[in-house]
Amino acid sequence: MTCTCRAQLTALGLCLLSATSAAAQSAQPLSLQVSGLVGAITFRDTLQPGAGAEAQLRVNRVLASGGGVLSVGVGWQYTHHTFAAGQFFNVTGVFVEPRYAFVVSSDRFFPYLSARFGLLRQSSNVINASSGYAAGAGGGIGYALGRHVNLDIGAAALVQKFQSTTIIANGNPYAFSRVPGYAFKVGLSVGL
Repeated sequence: MTCTCRAQLTALGLCLLSATSAAAQSAQPLSLQVSGLVGAITFRDTLQPGAGAEAQLRVNRVLASGGGVLSVGVGWQYTHHTFAAGQFFNVTGVFVEPRYAFVVSSDRFFPYLSARFGLLRQSSNVINASSGYAAGAGGGIGYALGRHVNLDIGAAALVQKFQSTTIIANGNPYAFSRVPGYAFKVGLSVGL
């Protein structure tokens, strides 16, 4: 590679790095996101991952500053968790997810921090259904694939708790512990 070519690539790189915008997340006032979701639930001291999906509507640019952009999403989630001996749990819920995307030197890439607060319901073939909650924090990265479409990859550490219920087979009480868990998602966000 010649010195002239290297100099041109360096200049191009510096030009790209000089752009400072969080527009990749917030170019439109609203966005709709659909993601694949992996989460975890604990039953009888076994933490079991499960797969599902989530959908959320995000209000962009709730608050903008020189350092970044605050947005708020509200959504719905579902995961299915299979345990030993054919036991399964389905977890559904609604959530609120505030997110702060940082202004960086790229107008296509944006890292973010997020919080998550959810009201959940578990149903199972082992115990009767009960309601609960999840709360936690995490972060992720977004990447603008186009003017209206972003790739979103995120993770969160959560604390979950379901109300006590009864075992289906014998009616005995069952109490869920408050347990740490996680959520991991990959999805697409479309600006509206």
